[in-house]
Amino acid sequence: MSKLQMLHKVCSKKREKSRSFTEEMSNAFDEIKSCGINGNGFCDLSIGKVHVMAQCVGNLGGCDCGECVNKAVQIVHDECSHSLAGEIYLDGCYLSYSYDNNKISNHDLDEGYRNGTQKLAAIVIGGIVATILLGVVYYFFKSCGKKDDDLAPISKSLRTYALTWINPNRKRSTKIDNEGHNNPTWNDKFSFKVNEEFLYSENSAVHVEIYTVSWFRDVLVGTINVQLNNLINPYVNFQNSSNGKRFVALQIRRPSGNPQGILNMGVAIIESSMRSMPLLCNEIMDPTSLDYRDILDKKMSENYQEVVEDDKQREINEKIQLWRSMSLGYSEINNDELLIKGSSICNGSMANGSMVNGSELCSDVGPSASIVAAEIAAKRYQQLLPTIQFESREAAIKQSKEMEDGERSLILEDLTAEEAYAKGLISSNREKLRKETTATQTQTINGGHARRNSDGGGLFSCFGNTYEEMFGRNCCCWNSVTDYNYGEIEPQSFALPSPIPQWPQGKGFAQGKICLGEIEAVQITKFKKIWSCSPLFGKSKSVSFYKPDEIPQGFSIVGHYCQPDGEKNITGYVLAVNDLKPKKLLQDAASKLPALAKPMNYTLVYNTNALYKEVGYIWLPNAPVGYKAMGFVTTAEPNEPNLDEVKCVRADLTESCETCEVVFSANSLFSKRQFDVWKTRPCKRGMLCRGVSVGTFFCSTSFTKGDDLTIACLKNFDSSLQAMPNLEQVHALIKHYGPTVYFHPDETYLPSSVPWFFSNGALLFKDGKDNGIAIDAKGSNLPAGGRNDGKYWLDLPNKNVENRQIVKCGNIETAELYVHVKPAEGGTFTDIAMWIFCPFNGPATLKVGLMNLSLNKVGEHVCDWEHYTLRISNFSGELCSVYFSEHSGGEWVDARDLEFIEGNKSVVYASKNGHASFPHPGCYLQGNTKLGIGARNDCAKSKYYVDSSSKYQIIAAEYLGEGTVVEPPWLQYMREWGPTIEYKSGYEVDEIIKHLPSFFRFSVETLVELFPNELYGEAGPTGPKEKNNWFGDER
Repeated sequence: MSKLQMLHKVCSKKREKSRSFTEEMSNAFDEIKSCGINGNGFCDLSIGKVHVMAQCVGNLGGCDCGECVNKAVQIVHDECSHSLAGEIYLDGCYLSYSYDNNKISNHDLDEGYRNGTQKLAAIVIGGIVATILLGVVYYFFKSCGKKDDDLAPISKSLRTYALTWINPNRKRSTKIDNEGHNNPTWNDKFSFKVNEEFLYSENSAVHVEIYTVSWFRDVLVGTINVQLNNLINPYVNFQNSSNGKRFVALQIRRPSGNPQGILNMGVAIIESSMRSMPLLCNEIMDPTSLDYRDILDKKMSENYQEVVEDDKQREINEKIQLWRSMSLGYSEINNDELLIKGSSICNGSMANGSMVNGSELCSDVGPSASIVAAEIAAKRYQQLLPTIQFESREAAIKQSKEMEDGERSLILEDLTAEEAYAKGLISSNREKLRKETTATQTQTINGGHARRNSDGGGLFSCFGNTYEEMFGRNCCCWNSVTDYNYGEIEPQSFALPSPIPQWPQGKGFAQGKICLGEIEAVQITKFKKIWSCSPLFGKSKSVSFYKPDEIPQGFSIVGHYCQPDGEKNITGYVLAVNDLKPKKLLQDAASKLPALAKPMNYTLVYNTNALYKEVGYIWLPNAPVGYKAMGFVTTAEPNEPNLDEVKCVRADLTESCETCEVVFSANSLFSKRQFDVWKTRPCKRGMLCRGVSVGTFFCSTSFTKGDDLTIACLKNFDSSLQAMPNLEQVHALIKHYGPTVYFHPDETYLPSSVPWFFSNGALLFKDGKDNGIAIDAKGSNLPAGGRNDGKYWLDLPNKNVENRQIVKCGNIETAELYVHVKPAEGGTFTDIAMWIFCPFNGPATLKVGLMNLSLNKVGEHVCDWEHYTLRISNFSGELCSVYFSEHSGGEWVDARDLEFIEGNKSVVYASKNGHASFPHPGCYLQGNTKLGIGARNDCAKSKYYVDSSSKYQIIAAEYLGEGTVVEPPWLQYMREWGPTIEYKSGYEVDEIIKHLPSFFRFSVETLVELFPNELYGEAGPTGPKEKNNWFGDER
């Protein structure tokens, strides 16, 4: 089934046309399309009175996700025009929107719309307490009754339930739906307690498994695994919790990975102090939501009025609702009163039929712990905490000791405080309740108390010792809460997949220390956390500050380190320095001073206030005259740091630095203070520059671009660059770290070696002459040196030559990577730039909204040079990051974010036709991502690849000295490697406009400005040595 096939659609009643309504709707849909094309799997935003949400299934790349979202928007334009609200379900994505016109009520919606939105599910995640409401599968089975490759034939009389968890040791289950069959309704609510680190972590996820009840073994129908950051935004303003409300549609997958249906959920964030009110009632669920009341049970209706029910429903609601987990057994329970005959398992005799007509008991392992607990609860209904008698007191104590904090669960469900009080389960006196709870906890430990064991085969549990927390407050909409304390998750220093080998012998490479002249430096990668800067309000992400740890004797740090929270690993570093005290100092006045000195005192630059979760202080060392500070110091106390905490460096041994990547930015609505934190780097960078980054951060409350920084970088005065690897070590580095370059499965224009290209008919042309001349295999007859003056260029064999097309397609068997080795960061790092050559760059595929237009000529040019760069620490010999060149730009990617395939060898993906390099497979858009217009870059693995660890040639390493590496003659050719091609852009744009849908209202002039510059012409590329990053740093 196509990802763009519509599964379901609902539109509300329409409203009269108005300019504001049309503009706000148009702006909102433009934003949601831009969000989708940027590769975000989940987008939720509000523009004026319009709230719109879109979500794609997990396997859709950025371009495909954007295409699906754009299709949904187009359906809205075509079929839900001027509707106040709507929902569009496609096979690959889901889109919903609503227009807030003075709080639209259910009566404002069409009857068909209300009926179409009654089956929703919700996951409500609280800031500390996470409440999960798992509801309905709207479109559950796409092929009911048919047999899938990995799924048994599905009967139409399905009885389904769902397991959900965020911690595999704490799985929760819905009740069984006996009536919905392949379109079940659950509307069950779950709660989990998590900490901030869990909410911010990229590895946090919600898991759902859907089963259908079977006599022998319950059958897995489908699964959903979704990252938490795709469901919620942990940074929403808790004081305006409606901003955290979301409704998401998640693709259900069969075990084979094929689509099985759609699960709908609602998501909201709740601040921890409000965990006794998990849904915050009307505060979170805005009435403009798509019939939101149907997500919740009848207690959640407006004003919380009792609903008249039929006798059967009333009887069920009065019973105790229990969670079910099919992995729990009761084989170790020896109390005779708990043994149940097999005949009673499926006839609903237990607990008077309260367990959804008994069907819940038909699993492969017999009744679950909750089922057994139900019998106890029924017999001991008047007790606050049911106590279970085990075979021996010792067994109960042993099981109690195994219980972990936060792993207590309740067997009593779906009761309000008033109902619990009416049934005699709780006391109206809060203090009395506290005492009874404490006493009961002691009683349960002494009398026998077991935890729920999701590992199977263990003792069952039924806990109730969190009633004080649940019932002891005025709770407007209470449901069972399971607390799980994940503990504080601190990021650890990153380690490569495989150990670093012993490198060949050399001078100073990978020795742990580097001489910078009068100063010796070491790289510190171990840290201790000082405090986190985490605003209570606003959308700012949090950041943590660290003090370098495990400093070698005799060395001093120059500042502290910071990193955004939520990152699993620390990949940064801070330098520690030592004064070498050379015997012969330079004869200028400044050099007579020691290289290092203590600061005179500190200036408080920033401190947090009541708007932050933790209190912290940031200090700038005040350097003595003739010295400069290299970084900031952070403390958790208001006292000024010790003067021995850091060292300042003599000014002539430093170099100016600049801000680069923003680490943290706080701009609270409740505070007038702006606070920003940046990473720093030397202002002058390149293989001939000597600036050395020390790894510290810069922060300010009033910094503007162009201002001088109050801290500096180091400068390497050791002209010998002893820490750089020798030639033998370079070969070892390439063989150990060399990536494999994968080309797209549909790639036509593959790489080749340069000599193969020359030997197969490539020609050299000169301005003013019509005929080109042949080039020898080494390129010896190419004009060398000079600059690109436009007088020479290369081209393919003449059109009448038979092998012209063969040359265009390349020869991957001969392809190799051309390596340039150079110093970086003043010789503290080694950059290994690896260039790949393709004889031809193919035409582009243009993406305009939903459409993909394969162009005939646009994007084509003769010869294509692309590269990626490995950056290796000269302190340790460890790979730190990789630069991926992407046409006219590129990006650095930390080693922790690379895809490794063998040992420490990563993967580089070359895009189809264009050969730009990317770290992961998928679709990348070059152009205007906001409007979804640009050239596609599609990347994927295939049988076409080049292993750079074995197929490479070192063509330059200037720092090793003249003659160490012999540069090939073709490298000195500084002119263009292909003719300049100019396209008839007006004609091309006219052709594109003809294919645009009606809602793209662009003039030709406006549309021309949106396309990449490469659309209008391709100048022949220059060779590697003519690129500005040959001598300079990467762009």
